[in-house]
Amino acid sequence: MFPREIWENSCKGFSVKSLLSDLKKIFDFLKACKAWSKWSEAEVRRTRDSSQRRESPASGRFIYFKFNIINIKSIMGYVNMAIIKEALKDSNSWWGGKFRLEFKERELYKQIQKFLPLPQIIALTGLRRVGKTTLMLKIVEDAIKKGFELKNIIYFSFDEFREVEIRKVMREYEEMMERDFREGKYILLLDELQKLSNWEDQIKRIYDTFK
Repeated sequence: MFPREIWENSCKGFSVKSLLSDLKKIFDFLKACKAWSKWSEAEVRRTRDSSQRRESPASGRFIYFKFNIINIKSIMGYVNMAIIKEALKDSNSWWGGKFRLEFKERELYKQIQKFLPLPQIIALTGLRRVGKTTLMLKIVEDAIKKGFELKNIIYFSFDEFREVEIRKVMREYEEMMERDFREGKYILLLDELQKLSNWEDQIKRIYDTFK
């Protein structure tokens, strides 16, 4: 169990949306975790040696000290989960029924449309700011017009998530939306994928698993 007051005091006024710009609160929280874990470890040793119970000054009740030492890496894992879920919500406005796109017809998109009904991976490559993201969002717009389930269309950019695995994003989506990629049809649009290490192997593994 972790003392609630540490979280409340360290992250008061904190919101997931401001996570990336509010690192000081995170570091304060982690420092508090580290200090508390050292204290709890010392209490465990002292209690084990004396084989005595200690009275909690906060509650006035007798309790046995049995603490699990805080793992900072696991804490950051929970933080990352929250960030991914928030990014998914922000990037997929059509889940709430609101989506509008300004698009100028391009011959390239007509070629892409031929492959969309097929169960395969489509890669869009090119220089920055040539319209690759816009083409992906056009796929979203057309799918919505055809009646595709809104919440089964997923867009995610790895621009600020270079250390996150693709499957991790998929799991967070499945948990948040209570869905399973093995059931039903989905459109998964992954932007800035080249920024991930071994992204080719990740994509192949996902395709082989869910094709």
